[in-house]
Amino acid sequence: MPKILIVDDIEDNRYLLKRRLKRFGFEDCVEAENGFVALDIISDQAVDLVFLDLMMPGMDGFEVLEELQRRQLIDHLPVIMISAADDLEKVARGIELGAEDYLSKPFNPVLLKARTDAALSKRETALEKIRLAKSIDAQTGLSNLQGLEADSSRWEAFGSVVALQLQFHKYNDIYNSYGTATANAYFNHRLEALRSLLEGHTEYHQYALYRVESDSITIVMLDTSSDCLIVLAEQLVRYFSGQLNVDDNVSILESVRVAMSLPDGLVGSSELTRQLVSALSSATQKQPIAIYQESAQSEVLERIRLESELRIAIDQKALAVYYQPQVCTKTQKIVSAEALIRWPHPERGLVSPGIFIPVAEKAGLINDIGLLVVEKVLATLDTLEGNGTAIPISVNIATEHFLADGFLGQMNTLMSKHNDSLAKFVKLELTESTFLDDKESVNTVMQSLRTMGMKISLDDFGTGYSALSYLFQLPIDQLKIDKSFVDALEQDGRAQSIMSHIIALAHDLGFEVVVEGVETQEQSEWVSAANADLIQGFLYYKPLPYKEFIAALQQ
Repeated sequence: MPKILIVDDIEDNRYLLKRRLKRFGFEDCVEAENGFVALDIISDQAVDLVFLDLMMPGMDGFEVLEELQRRQLIDHLPVIMISAADDLEKVARGIELGAEDYLSKPFNPVLLKARTDAALSKRETALEKIRLAKSIDAQTGLSNLQGLEADSSRWEAFGSVVALQLQFHKYNDIYNSYGTATANAYFNHRLEALRSLLEGHTEYHQYALYRVESDSITIVMLDTSSDCLIVLAEQLVRYFSGQLNVDDNVSILESVRVAMSLPDGLVGSSELTRQLVSALSSATQKQPIAIYQESAQSEVLERIRLESELRIAIDQKALAVYYQPQVCTKTQKIVSAEALIRWPHPERGLVSPGIFIPVAEKAGLINDIGLLVVEKVLATLDTLEGNGTAIPISVNIATEHFLADGFLGQMNTLMSKHNDSLAKFVKLELTESTFLDDKESVNTVMQSLRTMGMKISLDDFGTGYSALSYLFQLPIDQLKIDKSFVDALEQDGRAQSIMSHIIALAHDLGFEVVVEGVETQEQSEWVSAANADLIQGFLYYKPLPYKEFIAALQQ
C-alpha cells in the first residue's frame, strides 16, 4: 500500500483530498499543515507520493521543492502540485523545480485518479532503476553481491545449487601498478573468455555470473552435479593460467585460484559466499583448486578460539616455562639448560607447542611469547643465583622477533629489572634463517646483546642453509647441532664423520658445541667421542617443570 502525503495549510482542503483518495483505495494518507512538517515526515517515513500546495505561510511549496532537490529526493519521489486554475506561472516554476504534475482546485475526480496512478507508477519505475543500479557492477554489467542475494530467492524451484569462484590472482597487482583503465580492460577480457568457454558446453545450461569480489567471478549453477563443477574448475585453471598480454606493453604470468562450494542441499546466498571465501583461503599456487569442507570450517573456528584463549594466557602470564638440562659430556652433570614454552590450559590440559606455536605465528603473538619466556627465565635465574646454582639458560628467539624494531630496547627493559650479573647466564638461540636478510644489521644487534653480557647460540645447525660463512662473519658463542644428525648416526657412517668435522671446526673458531636429541646410550658415546661439549636429550632429561628443574640442580 503506497503512502501518500498531503501538504496544505487549510485543513478542509486536506480533508477533502484525503477522503477522495481513500475512495480510490489509497488508505495510507498522512497530512502536513506546512512545509516544515512535510519535510520531517519525508525524513522519518517512506513516502511514495506528495500532494503539495504551493502557497503556504512559513515555508511555501517552492521552498519544499528546492529542499527536496538539495536532498536529491526529487528524482524518485513524485510531487503533484495543488494550485488554483489560473496559477499557470507558478505551476511552470514548480515543474522547473522538479514537480511531477499539478491539480487545480477544485479537484476533478477523474484527473485525480489518473494522475495519482501515473505518479505512483513512475515512482515504482524509478525505484526499480535504483535497485537495479545497486545490484549491478557498473564496470562489467554483472550482478554483484546484492544481485546474488536477490536471485537466491528463486533457487527454491531447483533441486540443487553449486557455486565456483574464479579468482584472478594478478588483478590487484595490475590495478595498483597500471591503474583502473588497464585493470578494467584485463578483467573484461577475462570475463569474455569465460563466457565463451561456458557457452561451448551445453551441460552448463542453468548458470549465472556475478562479481562479488573485485578480483573474482562467481559462477552459480543450478541442477548441476558436483562432478561437472569439478571438471569445470580444472578447465578454468588450465585455461586461465599462464602468460597473458594485458595490453600492448604489459605481459604477466597469471595464476588463478578456484574455490568450490558443493552443499548437500539448497543454501542461501550468504552461506554460499561464506563457503567460497573459506575455500578460497586455502587455495595456493601449487594447489589452486579448493573445495569447501565443513571440517575445514571447524578447524578455522577451533583456531580462532585457540587464538583468543592464547591471548588471554599471554596477558595473564599463564604460559609455563619448562627447562631441559644440558649435561657435560665429560662429567655427565647439568651445566646449562634450554627454556621451552608450555601451555597448561585449564580445560584442554597441557597444549603441545606444535599446536599453539603455529597459531601464535599466524596471529602475530610470537614476539609476546618470546618476551614472556625471557621474563620468566630471568626470574628463575634470580632464584638460582640466590641459592648459588645459577647456570646458563638458552632461550629461543623467533627470527621476526629478533629482526623487529625495538628488540634491543625490550631486552634492555627486561634486564633493567634484574641484577646486571644475570646477563652472562642468558643465551639467545637463533636459527639460520635469522641471518639470511640484512647480515650487517643482524651483526649490529648481536654485538649489542653481547655487550650487555648475553651470549648467542646458532640453533638447529645442519637443517637449513648451513653456510659456513655465518660461522666466520657473525659473533656466535655456541653451535647447536640438530637432532637430525644424531638420528643419522646409527644408519650412516658418514654422519659420524660429518659431525666430528663440524665439532672440530667449531672448536677451532672458539665455539662451544651442544648436540641435541640424544636418546640412546650409543648416540651419547658417539657424541662424546666426537668431542662435543654438551649433550641435550631424553637419555638424560626430558623438559622439566620449574620445581623439578630446581630440584635436579640441587641433587
